[in-house]
Amino acid sequence: MVDMPFDSFLFITLATLVSQGLICLNDGIYVDSLLLMGLRKPERVHHLTHHCSQIGRPLVGQITAFIAKANNLVMTYRIIALSSMWLIGLLTYMICRATGLLDSATALAVALFTVAYTGHQMTVEFCVARRFYAFQVFFLFAILLALLSVHHGPAIWLALSVLSLPFLFIGFHLEAQLTYAFALPLLLALNHLFFLPNDSSDPALVAMTAVLYCIAPVLFWKWSNIAHGCHGDYQNSYRPRFNPEITKKYALRVFTYGVLGAITAPFKHLFGLRRGWLSLFPAAMIAGLFYHFELISVRISGAFGIGLMTAGLVLLVLGNAPFVLVLQPAGLRGWSTKNNVLIALPTALMLTGLIGLILQGRLFSAGLGFIVAYFLMYLNMIHIDTMAIWAKHHSILRNISQIPQAREAAVFAFHDRHPIRGSFDEHPEHFTLSVVFLLDLLWGQLCHLVIVEPTPKTEGYTQEEIGIAIRGTTMASVFDNMDRKGRQAAITVDNGRLDLSTFQAGLRYFWYRWFDKKGLDPFLAGLTTVTFAELQAPSGEQAGRPWSPGVAPFVGRWRNAAEDAPFAS
Repeated sequence: MVDMPFDSFLFITLATLVSQGLICLNDGIYVDSLLLMGLRKPERVHHLTHHCSQIGRPLVGQITAFIAKANNLVMTYRIIALSSMWLIGLLTYMICRATGLLDSATALAVALFTVAYTGHQMTVEFCVARRFYAFQVFFLFAILLALLSVHHGPAIWLALSVLSLPFLFIGFHLEAQLTYAFALPLLLALNHLFFLPNDSSDPALVAMTAVLYCIAPVLFWKWSNIAHGCHGDYQNSYRPRFNPEITKKYALRVFTYGVLGAITAPFKHLFGLRRGWLSLFPAAMIAGLFYHFELISVRISGAFGIGLMTAGLVLLVLGNAPFVLVLQPAGLRGWSTKNNVLIALPTALMLTGLIGLILQGRLFSAGLGFIVAYFLMYLNMIHIDTMAIWAKHHSILRNISQIPQAREAAVFAFHDRHPIRGSFDEHPEHFTLSVVFLLDLLWGQLCHLVIVEPTPKTEGYTQEEIGIAIRGTTMASVFDNMDRKGRQAAITVDNGRLDLSTFQAGLRYFWYRWFDKKGLDPFLAGLTTVTFAELQAPSGEQAGRPWSPGVAPFVGRWRNAAEDAPFAS
């Protein structure tokens, strides 16, 4: 096996804790996590397994259903995300060392840049933690076994190769890793032919490993499509949708958002703040420590630096071509950064090579410390902003709970114009199922349809519009118990009387949630303003069921806190 000095292990562990540790203090539920939280109930779990079957990944459904049995699902997924990131850092180091090309210091630099990559923003989301990061651990472990296998005899090679295949196939459930795997044969060939012609690897075993990793992705793809291919609403999920303009735009985003944007965003964001220049002090202190103790001293030649950058570029193309072809763009902030998962390692290689071309020895160590410090500060600010998004959603639920009429409605038109935003690109912050399951957290019933509107709604929906909205969710069976001709209402979310910035809201939520729980309910009450209004469906489209006794039709806003708020705990 590859030796790992204790200091390298410690650096990677500390970097993981500093970059992602804050997510363990975030109790928020985001985007698709809302669906997993709602579908974990035994009587609903069949919706989840059916959905995963439709996308051609029944194993994902079985794993998700198993994890859903956990008592504290939020913390379970936080631990999965944090441990996955830690293992990704360790495996990245060991893979770099197993190639025989990188010394311990250079491998550690690559691992640190991988862990501190600023695109790791959606580790709080259940599906991203499980399917993107956890499956990448399996994939990287398979690659490590393959690299180690070529340095031993045929018997050891066969054993390690057979052992690696299950891990590789599990990793392929993140489909983009199908093409990512082609980097291994290329690396082995270049390594053996040009860099280490006299190393301990067996040429025949190198060739067989290369062939195996060229064939394995193709076999997996063929088998998965024959055994349980995409069907139903998702029959075209993984088919390339080539659109010249959009494809070109998303291909450029891999570089402008995934690489350049991820590197420059911390500096732009922090220096854009009032007194942002103060961030120079902690960064300079860390750089000084790295310089003084020469913690990670890297000395590489110009040719090797260019080689690292080239290797990163090859990995970038192989890992992200699938995302581009199915029109899933890389992101700079928010939900779309889940598509950056395979950009971290290529960026780390290119950044290490670039710095190595400019700085050597102690100066490299100082430069690495300075950049990593800014990356870590930025990631923690993003985590605070993410808490603010959950605080907003929590506040919406808390204030809706104070309007008893709201539960009587079957169909909602939902419009959110609060300045705290959960999305920073074309991905919507809210969609029908996410808000349906958000309300399920409050009422525990899947009998409400929520249609997200870009502008406030003043008229009710026709039955045709309701049917289109339900079919558009691709999980129509969830709404079997909904009264399609029931009461309709509009919910509009505005800024609350507190009028806080995103970062301020996140900090306050963190404080009240963990240190001053008495202040949580007044804070949530004032963070949003919820406007509720009854909508009249077109004539003949509504059953006309009256409000329940004691619940009068209502048009108004909830602004002030009630001490006994049912969702305040």
